[in-house]
Parts: sequence; structure tokens; C-alpha cells
Amino acid sequence: MKSFWDYFLIYGSAAVLLTILGSVMLASDYYYSKMEREYPLLTRLNSLDGVITDFVVHHKHTYIQVDSTVRRMIRPIKNDQYKPEYFHKLINLQDSVVKEEGSKNILVIADGKSYVFELNEDY
Repeated sequence: MKSFWDYFLIYGSAAVLLTILGSVMLASDYYYSKMEREYPLLTRLNSLDGVITDFVVHHKHTYIQVDSTVRRMIRPIKNDQYKPEYFHKLINLQDSVVKEEGSKNILVIADGKSYVFELNEDY
């Protein structure tokens, strides 16, 4: 038969683990909610032209900073003609990006090669 202390140890440990898990989930949710506020969604109406100075990827969403000033969030996009096919896997720091206002196409210039991705506005 288990004593009070056995149950205390089992349920106490479970409570601590659940508290830690909940705290980590809340912190992650806060961090990415903040990212979505600071990085407006890149749409067809926006233009973008410059060099990638920073980026973060979360669930294939790319939070990109261009010329250390402009911040945009790009939903998951891919082009099956390239390897790697996903935008977030292809880009690197110091790559150039160009997107004209009114266009769905994003041009990435990396290592002297050009790659075109189409914004996924139906996501």
C-alpha cells in the first residue's frame, strides 16, 4: 500500500512538470504573438527591396528584416523548381529580396542566382 508521501511525490512531480510545460507554452505564444505584431504580413499591396539582415523561421512562416529597418512576415511559400523548394530554407543573410507593389512575386537573389516565389494569399 502506498503512503501519503508516495502519492505526494507522484502527483507533486506531475504538477511541477505540467506547470513547467504550461509556462513554456505561454512564453512561446507570447514571443510569436509579439513577432506577428512587429512583423506585418507581406501582401500583394506591399513593396520590398533590399538585403536580408535578419530572419526567424517558425512553422515555415518567415519573419524577415530587410536593410535592418523593414520587417515583414511571409507565409509559407514554395517553388517546386528549386532545391530547397521552400522560401525559408533557401534564403540566407545578405541575400537580396525584391517585391514590387501590386505583384505576387518575390525575387530572391542568392549567390548570383535568381529565384522567384509567389505569395500564398490563400493560406
